[in-house]
Amino acid sequence: RLIGPVHAHDNRLATSATGQGSYGLTELGKQLCERIYARGALVDVSHMSDAAFADLVPIAARHDAPIVATHSNARALAPHTRHLTDEQLTILGETGGVAGLNLYAPFVKASNPTLADVVAQVRHMVKVAGVDAVAIGSDFDGGTPVPALADAGRMPDLARALVADGMSEGDVRKVFGENALRILYWRQ
Repeated sequence: RLIGPVHAHDNRLATSATGQGSYGLTELGKQLCERIYARGALVDVSHMSDAAFADLVPIAARHDAPIVATHSNARALAPHTRHLTDEQLTILGETGGVAGLNLYAPFVKASNPTLADVVAQVRHMVKVAGVDAVAIGSDFDGGTPVPALADAGRMPDLARALVADGMSEGDVRKVFGENALRILYWRQ
């Protein structure tokens, strides 16, 4: 159970990564996040602004909850406000959370993203947050994916590319499912 309090536009709960506001989580948004964690569900930060992410960190800490970004990449490699900064990735990893790799082409690289660019995203996210903090988020329903990974049937190509890049098969299994399963069964 994951709940995203905000999407593409600011709302009564929080500012969006692509919104205009700077207020972060509103009081109502903070109350909602408290209730989400208290009931054993998780908050998805993938569309939250940096201010809302910062407001969520102490709330998650009070509940010993992992911070989860279901479909966000590393901003250091693809500068977009929808992505996580290295500081956010570090915090996410420290909480035992997970960042789901987003395969939407412009979120991997501004133009002509390749399989190598996806591997670079994974490598960076693992380096900053740890191998236990990276999963596959895909966002196949959110837009045009990287051509080399146009559908789920091509995911074995990513697995092979990660192994060729030096990732162990055990770590590839973590990224491809074990990390997400750990989060899905949080508090169960």
